Amino acid sequence: MDPRPHIVVVEDEATQRQLLADYLAEQNFRVSAVDSGAALHRLVEHEPPALVLLDVHLPGEDGFALARWLRERSGRIGIIMVTSAADTVDRVVGLETGADDYITKPFQPRELLARVKSVLRRGMPEREAAAARRIAAILAADVAGYSRLMEADEEGTLVALKRHRGELIDPKIKEHRGRIVKTTGDGMLVEFASALDAVRCAVVVQRGMAAVFSGPPER
Repeated sequence: MDPRPHIVVVEDEATQRQLLADYLAEQNFRVSAVDSGAALHRLVEHEPPALVLLDVHLPGEDGFALARWLRERSGRIGIIMVTSAADTVDRVVGLETGADDYITKPFQPRELLARVKSVLRRGMPEREAAAARRIAAILAADVAGYSRLMEADEEGTLVALKRHRGELIDPKIKEHRGRIVKTTGDGMLVEFASALDAVRCAVVVQRGMAAVFSGPPER
């Protein structure tokens, strides 16, 4: 995995977007560049970045709405709003929506770099804590009831487990951003993006399986 901080540049003007992406890449950051809110949504869902450089005036979903969405999703993503020098209101609103900092156009590359590094330093303890939580969120799950049933009817229980995985367990793991690392018989090792996701998924699955076991016998 690339250890460099991942920065996303959100800018609808192609030349400016490329210049920013190239400059940040030269400073040894891992950079993704997108031109819209929709593209940012897809990217963040796949891999939350360390920082987003976010232009205020975007077509469709503007920078304010995107900053609000990012902050609601995670307090760990740094946000720098890019505003016009004349737009004092934009700067105030941007900070109120959850941005960490702002920079006004036109700006010098060194000023941008200083602000990026400052926001990243501010978020470093939280990201380190998040990494620890992610390690802690590797959940070894012996799905409720299966170990006991395996002792009585191993073949029948494995057939039932396969069905329950397809209908309940695997969909819930995916819904909670989990990744199945390994399965061994009736045991599962699942990795989640956060400990909260792991706990929520475990609760939902356990409740679902409790309902299965409390119902009429399966045929």
